[in-house]
Amino acid sequence: ERDFGAEIRMVREFLSHLRERYPKAEIFFKVGNHEERYEKYLANKAPELFGVTEYRLSKLLHLDDLGFRLVRSKQKAKAGKNLTIIHGHEIYGINVPVNFARTLQTKMGVCTVAGHRHSTSEHSYKTADQQFVHCWSTGCLCDMTPDYAIVNNWNHGFLTLEKQGNSFRCENLRIVDGEVF
Repeated sequence: ERDFGAEIRMVREFLSHLRERYPKAEIFFKVGNHEERYEKYLANKAPELFGVTEYRLSKLLHLDDLGFRLVRSKQKAKAGKNLTIIHGHEIYGINVPVNFARTLQTKMGVCTVAGHRHSTSEHSYKTADQQFVHCWSTGCLCDMTPDYAIVNNWNHGFLTLEKQGNSFRCENLRIVDGEVF
C-alpha cells in the first residue's frame, strides 16, 4: 500500500513549509534508519542508480534548493560543543527500560537529542564533577499506527533548539489533538 512518490511529495511539502516559516534558520536534515533503508535499497537492488545524482536523497527531497544541511546516517551533529544530536538508530542494541532520554544518558554520557523512538522524554543528572547532563527524546511527525507497529507508545512532537555560542536551550514539545504543548 506504500506510495513512495506521494511520500516524497509530502516530505518536500513539509520541508518547504519549514523553510517558509523559518527563512533565516540554519536547518539540518538528519538521515535516520528509514532514509538509510532507501540508500541501502539502491546500493543492493539498483547499484547502477546508486551513484546517480538525481537519485540521491538530498536531490529527491530538494534539500540543497531549500538550504538544508544534510547530516549523514550514523554521523553525529553538534550544536556548539556541548550538545550531540543523533537520530537514535546509531546506538546498537538499545534497550529502553524507563524512557529513551534516560537510555541516551546511560549510552552517550553527554547532552544528547534523539528522535528514533518517537516518544517525548527528558532526563537530567549531575555528574560527580558537578556538570549537568540533559538528554531529550522527541515525539514524531509520522503516522501513529503504521502496519509494522500498530501497538506502540509513540506521540506526536518535536524539539526546538536555540543555540548561543556553546550554550543551547531546548524545548521538547508534544502535539495533542493538533495543539502544541
